Amino acid sequence: MSYSARMTVVLLLVSLIFSAAAAKLLAEDYLKCMWMFDSDSDEEGFVDERCYRGFWLLPYIDVLPPEYVKALSIWYNNNHTRLHLEICRLNIDRCPEQTLKLVNAYLHDVSCTGRGRVLRTKLVHYLSHESPFYDPTLSPEEASRLDRDFSASRASYLLAASATTTTSIVETPLEPKKDNSAFLARVHVGTNNDDQRDMFVIVDTGSSLLWVHCNPDNGYAPAPVFDPKRSSTFRKEMCNDSASACSPSYRWLTCGDKYCRFKIAYVKGDCSGYLGRETFEFEPLDEVEADRFILHNITFGCATISNLRVDGVLGLNANRVSLISQTGSTRFAYCIGNISDPTYPYNILILDDNNEIGLHGSPTPLVVNNHYYINLEGVTVGGQSVMGFNFRISMLMDLGSTYTLLSMSLLKKLEAAVADVIGGNLTRTYSIKFDKAYTLLCYVGFVGRDLAGFPVVEFNFYGGAVLELSAENMFKDNGDGNFCLTAAPSEQYNFDFALLGNYMQQYFYIAFDLKENELSFLKMDCDILHQD
Repeated sequence: MSYSARMTVVLLLVSLIFSAAAAKLLAEDYLKCMWMFDSDSDEEGFVDERCYRGFWLLPYIDVLPPEYVKALSIWYNNNHTRLHLEICRLNIDRCPEQTLKLVNAYLHDVSCTGRGRVLRTKLVHYLSHESPFYDPTLSPEEASRLDRDFSASRASYLLAASATTTTSIVETPLEPKKDNSAFLARVHVGTNNDDQRDMFVIVDTGSSLLWVHCNPDNGYAPAPVFDPKRSSTFRKEMCNDSASACSPSYRWLTCGDKYCRFKIAYVKGDCSGYLGRETFEFEPLDEVEADRFILHNITFGCATISNLRVDGVLGLNANRVSLISQTGSTRFAYCIGNISDPTYPYNILILDDNNEIGLHGSPTPLVVNNHYYINLEGVTVGGQSVMGFNFRISMLMDLGSTYTLLSMSLLKKLEAAVADVIGGNLTRTYSIKFDKAYTLLCYVGFVGRDLAGFPVVEFNFYGGAVLELSAENMFKDNGDGNFCLTAAPSEQYNFDFALLGNYMQQYFYIAFDLKENELSFLKMDCDILHQD
């Protein structure tokens, strides 16, 4: 069907829906559009774009049936246009809630407000083909074991970190002895340093400082390292500088020989060095978005002594030395897609200094206390509450851990509800343990094949926000013909809070508003955020 024919069908449908006056106005706009589209007018390019993007529909978007808006948005998207973006930009405050829910994957401020100062960079999972830790000889069974081990290790360090204040020397919960590091971002440090390959830094919501390996004091550091002497924009952070991060100082920041120094303990390892200021370039999303996002004069840690097997860390904590605070941002967001697929390319981190990142979807109050917490109030499986009574528990948002940690009482209720749904259709297996202690709820089979039709699991949060989880969120294939629930008990780590791991965050756009203290999550395919 030709473009004109499609538009004619649309016009007829709309004419049946709207009043005569609205239909008349719509027809006039449509005819003007078609005339300019087919003419040789000097304004053709402008009006063609205006017409082709569906501007003529915008005055009526509030009263369009949601199914119609969805269908129209999908049609325009498939034809490489962006009706949904224009709807978002011009009508975001007026779109009815049901319409927003249907086209929520297309309605986000990040794309609608233009690039400007929006940082959009790819997140790389540590087992991805793009990761420096990628091991083609690693079997799926070994990869699953690494995930379990790393989640257990991280839980131990999260406990240590959560028990401290912002002045503590235990700054963030990483596992330096293991190669797995959850999600990474690729950055280029400094200028006049083109022969240095990019560095992959761990993206961690539980730490604050951005640091990278520099030329080591002891003569050894895992490659790559940043050489400040070869960069024309590097300078050391002076203690007497009024803008220095050392004043007021954190416990892990000290002033010695007039320069600001840092030392961070990671329980099983540490790193130390001095603070400096430098230019950072973040990797673009793809070849189309060729220009890198460049940040100048950023305070960072230049680690000269370290036994950590990582290039560095990008902390997304909210304290004054974090990248978020330095850019003046009060909002950031990320979207995680299919973690199990090592070729999945659409994981994304978004940061902007205009604070225009959208908080669409389900909002819930956010508690910021070294880490980010939201309040869990209920869990349902297929619409049935697993606890049968109201409760409230703080849940830590963690990008680094694969597994979700719940109190033993809640976990047992959830497992019982899941087992009741599965019934005797699948065979239980008891061979897989979490942290060598807890036997996970596992079955023989495959998630995609054997859990078709599994009901939605809802995590209900304070304020009415609901996280709707599919079988792909709740279960993980282990690569050996069985799969397990992606939840383990928090008691063995003496947690008085729960933890939401990244597997249950798959296929969600998650936005943090540090000014209004809100967090929102929106179900979507992350590739939407890669589109112009």
